[in-house]
Amino acid sequence: MPLTDRQCRLTPTDRLQKLSDGDGLQLWIQPKPVASLLRRLAYRFGGKQKLLALGAYRPLPNGRIVQFIDTFRRRG
Repeated sequence: MPLTDRQCRLTPTDRLQKLSDGDGLQLWIQPKPVASLLRRLAYRFGGKQKLLALGAYRPLPNGRIVQFIDTFRRRG
């Protein structure tokens, strides 16, 4: 299920929070005092799990993110 903007706006806590859409897209909510929102993409290459940093969270249309992920997977 895609992540909603409301889910992504959780209040940072003292621990790292990881939200996932179930298709490899993750949102990491860094703990206080940093309190940043970071996008990550989990994927497999050569049988090993990898993690690609997509940058800081900005409210973008989910279709744009999905389009980027699809392009990335086709090239891999």
